[in-house]
Amino acid sequence: LNDEVGSLDQAMIAVGGEISPMKWMHISLGFMSGGNYDTKIPAGIRFTVGKGTYEFGVASRDIITFFSEQQPTVSAAAGFLRFRF
Repeated sequence: LNDEVGSLDQAMIAVGGEISPMKWMHISLGFMSGGNYDTKIPAGIRFTVGKGTYEFGVASRDIITFFSEQQPTVSAAAGFLRFRF
């Protein structure tokens, strides 16, 4: 919280979590507000196959972007494989 470029004007608050409604499906959701940002809701879904050896999923930094034209956040992430032993 200072006057340097990139510094936040105020504190930022964020919370998030993950639930697994099925053993192979994981849904993550969060909430972020404050700082230099409007309210954002990050979300993602991940699938686990092969007894947890392989994972793939997609996520977005802000799902509000898909439903509103004000201050869009162009952000997406995709993961294809993660190997665990």
